[in-house]
Amino acid sequence: MFRVTHNSLVNQSIDATQERFRKLADAQREVSTGKSIERVSQDPRRGSAIIDLQSRIGRGEQYLRNAQTAKHDLQTAESVAQQTNDLLTRVRSLSLRVANGSLSESDKVAIAGQVDQELNELLRIANQKSGRRHVFGGDELPYTTGLDDAGKIVSIEASTATSREPNEVILGDGERLKAGIAAGDIFEYGEGENMFDLVLSLRNSIESNDNEGVTAAVGGLDEALDSLEASTALIGTRIAAVQNTNDRLETAKLESTQAMSELADADVVDSISRYNQEEAYYQMSLQVSARIMQKSLLSFI
Repeated sequence: MFRVTHNSLVNQSIDATQERFRKLADAQREVSTGKSIERVSQDPRRGSAIIDLQSRIGRGEQYLRNAQTAKHDLQTAESVAQQTNDLLTRVRSLSLRVANGSLSESDKVAIAGQVDQELNELLRIANQKSGRRHVFGGDELPYTTGLDDAGKIVSIEASTATSREPNEVILGDGERLKAGIAAGDIFEYGEGENMFDLVLSLRNSIESNDNEGVTAAVGGLDEALDSLEASTALIGTRIAAVQNTNDRLETAKLESTQAMSELADADVVDSISRYNQEEAYYQMSLQVSARIMQKSLLSFI
């Protein structure tokens, strides 16, 4: 038969008090942190579910950053396309004035000067940067010029960077999207013809009174504007796609965050109530232990 001794009572009392203190400490931690679980060992099922949600949220946040990068690059390309469209529209208007054949020589010289300014502006647009990198060439200048002795542009050369396809970004498992558009999709038209040569040819035709060349340039500008319209529509489609993906990722992140909150967050009222209860139990345990200790000490007197 098991014999209850003072020592066994003391040990049991100490163990019980320590257990009550541990539960009080857990309740205090829950109140101070607002979390009902901080370690997987506290609740393996819930802990594993929380880790899975944290991993899902982390991947989703990376996809969101990718989507925002893609959207920025596409909007930059859209801005370039719009600037180019506005420029070609102005050049077309100038070419029509010359094609009418009612201008004086001095007027033609003035318009040729305006077209030359637009050519320089077109090159500025094509070579512009987004941050530290060129929109269409990265670290490499997309288009370079050949100049005559007077500093006037006589040729335009495209670097190998302009033929490079835009980078793809990952927006989900197996989901990729081109973050931008190739230079050729904006500045080329027809069978590999480019807008720089078109505007350069128009300027030269006006300067040399080549009316047939001016008329041909008008037709080329119409074709270039149509091609640019199609490219702008493509960019718009990609922006819409990345925006839809962004919205979906934001929704998924919110749902995962809410689910994790339901698993990990503590109910404030319940936590405070539990803390008060555990504190009362702990005080009772201390009082009982104190009485047992007192009796144990008296036995030695």
